[in-house]
Amino acid sequence: MPTYPEAFRAAMKDLEKASKRAYEKMQEFDPKVWSKAYFETHAKTDSTENNISECFNSWILKTRYMPLIDMLAEIHDMIMESVECTVKWDGNKNFQVKWRGIGFCVNLQEQTCSCRVWELTGLPCAHAICAIQRMRLNPYDYVSHYFKKETYMRCYSHCLEVLRGSPFWEEVEGDDVLPPPIVKQVRGRPKKQRRREGWEGRDGTASRGNMARLTRQGKVMHCSNCKKRGHNRTRCPDPVQAAPPKSARGRKRKVTDEEQEIAAKMEMQGNEVETGEAELMEEALMNSTPPASTPMRSHRLAQGSQNTMDSEIGNASSAVFVSF
Repeated sequence: MPTYPEAFRAAMKDLEKASKRAYEKMQEFDPKVWSKAYFETHAKTDSTENNISECFNSWILKTRYMPLIDMLAEIHDMIMESVECTVKWDGNKNFQVKWRGIGFCVNLQEQTCSCRVWELTGLPCAHAICAIQRMRLNPYDYVSHYFKKETYMRCYSHCLEVLRGSPFWEEVEGDDVLPPPIVKQVRGRPKKQRRREGWEGRDGTASRGNMARLTRQGKVMHCSNCKKRGHNRTRCPDPVQAAPPKSARGRKRKVTDEEQEIAAKMEMQGNEVETGEAELMEEALMNSTPPASTPMRSHRLAQGSQNTMDSEIGNASSAVFVSF
């Protein structure tokens, strides 16, 4: 978020270009209540949310239903109890810190406390700080040395030695190194990412707004190769079946006007030949005593018509082929 007015105006121009409706909506609110560029500087904090008020509201959940005077008195007592912490010194090295009715034993020499927060984090807990202030000592002196600059510099004070290549390595006696186990390679692209659980997110965390896609748990997988249940095509044990032939790609070619005329002419000639043959057959049937040469003549006429039609069809096909 911009912290000075010039950057704020530039950001608003970008917002106007991206969404005119969002820009007009933001113009309805005074930037002094939502932009750091116009905040007052006396607060000296970067926390601009209302988490503190929400936390206090949940803390007084039981007392806010009381009458006003009683509620204020109860809140006063709660605050006094929260800051009340009594420290008793045994005269040696142990301290008894009592907080909210619970006693904790603090040992400044061994840097331990009964709550174990000091040992777990390396930083003095609230009970230890009370004991340290009781002795008027500096709490920073009781911070673990892991957090100090000297420890950090000591961790990175060593240099990595240079290594020679494999041709210069010494040969040692012993058993040969076994090769890695043979892994059966399955069909398809190998997986490089680990399998996440259902409660994990895309980056391995379990945040609510970071959930990954729904898993296939509860669904039965079907194989597109063998049509069986329980696995998919990638892990199918049966041989891969050949895919059905695909239809020709591309759009169908349009028939030209010349090709349509040739096809119509061929159809007309075929109809004429069929009509002639039918007339000859009717004439032969109507004559009860046809001469002996009549069937032969009809056969020859039909044969000649058929030859004529075949020759014209061949010429038309040649013309179509030449046009292509």
